[in-house]
Amino acid sequence: MIALLNGLELEDNTWITLESDEQGIYHGDLHHMQTQQASTILLLLRSDKLDAWRIHAPDSTEFKIATSAAISSLIQHALPGLVSRWETPSPRGVPNRKDSFYFAMNQHEELWKTIEKQKNIAFYWADAPDDLQVKLVFMVPS
Repeated sequence: MIALLNGLELEDNTWITLESDEQGIYHGDLHHMQTQQASTILLLLRSDKLDAWRIHAPDSTEFKIATSAAISSLIQHALPGLVSRWETPSPRGVPNRKDSFYFAMNQHEELWKTIEKQKNIAFYWADAPDDLQVKLVFMVPS
């Protein structure tokens, strides 16, 4: 019963799945999103292999978030992407699962404004587990 409840999306949030390409870069299309209406935007990382990650706090500098056009340059030059902050415990309104980590995106950063303008997002993690799922969660004000 608990597993079923944890799988539910509890509020009217919008979820966008980022799809991996042949280079391991995950891409998401934001053309149908009204990003300004979201009070918080979360990055969800889910993998059965992430449970061991809870032993030490995840470091968002291990992965990069940018536009699809900019991500390759960030990877190539070892530059940081959009700043995000690990949300622990899981925020209210999203499933609380041991295989999931939520990161709050910095919506005030210039890079986020570029993501909104270009209507796409890319995510890259060099050491990503092979079963990684990446989603954006647009939290609506309650």
